[in-house]
Amino acid sequence: MSLGFNLALRTDTNPTGKLPAKNARNFKVLDHALNILFSAPFIPISWHNFAVQVDCDSNTVAVLYSQDSNQLKASDAESDTSDWASRLPFVNPADSPADQGNIVLHGMQEGATEGLLYFGLFVEGVQNRIGVGGGRTIKTV
Repeated sequence: MSLGFNLALRTDTNPTGKLPAKNARNFKVLDHALNILFSAPFIPISWHNFAVQVDCDSNTVAVLYSQDSNQLKASDAESDTSDWASRLPFVNPADSPADQGNIVLHGMQEGATEGLLYFGLFVEGVQNRIGVGGGRTIKTV
């Protein structure tokens, strides 16, 4: 099983809807079916911190969020991930070694040539506690 999620800052396609949508300027965490699990207004002068806890044993995902130097706090967002497909691009084994090192432009994800950019993306394993900033931790969600 593979697990995944999307971070979005956009208006979803709706041919009859008013543009931009009311939440177009919100950061959103979406599940596999593009349902919004979490939404927060995008403030251009702020740093937005997200943590997404994926529990492979119970097939769930939870979202933690804060702005600037504030500690992460768990949101009410939680979703079953039992049938998720990962949204991050994967290395294509048919590509040359040089292209395999550039999954932004060469990957097995549809639309991978559009580019992908993450700032400060950290992946860490946790058993009982999550770092929330300032050397503090909280229990897993």
